[in-house]
Amino acid sequence: PDPIRLGRGDLVVLPLGGAHRVLDSLSSTAPMLDSILAEREVVDGELRFGGGTGPSSEIVCGIFTSEGPWPPPWVRRLPAVVRSTDGEGRDEWRRAAAVALRDEARSPTEGGSAMVNRLLESLIVDALRPEVVRSASEVGAPIEALADDRIGRVLALIRERPEAAWNLELLAGAAAMSRSTFATRFCSLVGDPPMRYVADVRLGRAARFLRSTDKTVADVARRVGYTSESALSRAFKARFGQAPSAFRRLASAGPAASHASN
Repeated sequence: PDPIRLGRGDLVVLPLGGAHRVLDSLSSTAPMLDSILAEREVVDGELRFGGGTGPSSEIVCGIFTSEGPWPPPWVRRLPAVVRSTDGEGRDEWRRAAAVALRDEARSPTEGGSAMVNRLLESLIVDALRPEVVRSASEVGAPIEALADDRIGRVLALIRERPEAAWNLELLAGAAAMSRSTFATRFCSLVGDPPMRYVADVRLGRAARFLRSTDKTVADVARRVGYTSESALSRAFKARFGQAPSAFRRLASAGPAASHASN
């Protein structure tokens, strides 16, 4: 909903292929691509549109697809629009890649499609890498776990519904695996047993509620999947070394006190 201003060398990825418009100013209108293609031909891989006396812009576009009928879980966790700017020594090779893509589109060469695929993959990986790292940090699991189709699916479910009555059988069923195989693979990729990870997610969510809302401890317990206030209190104290009420008082005392408790 909010316009994103783009500059020279910026790379924009729409991981789920969301509808979008490209404008030269907020007051401009953007006709549908189908209507442009109905009036103008693509010549040597290039579509020219617009005109006038203003400066021209050159945009190199590409499409990528993931294997399988649905995007993997880690892709579904990405923002609708990922904008990656020049910098950190990447601008030169990115621009060289864009020029190579443009030239190949204008004058296809033998084996050029393979080169285009590799260039696109490199650009996409460079753009998405920071978002994937951020997503893995939020989930509290290694990137390899997010990238795994079955374990990544379970991690997303736990994060979306920590209050659900999860047990090993339900989690294994969500991954379409046997309990023993699931538990082994989950622990291998995530580093913790499934139910310990569930508890960590619940307690992390509870701490966030206690810091940022005035919900009662009983309400927080219910929202994060504990059957009673006392059950949350026991688990919370074992994890953070203090009861939920004490944690809230310390967090509300100020940043310094909150930092000291972490």
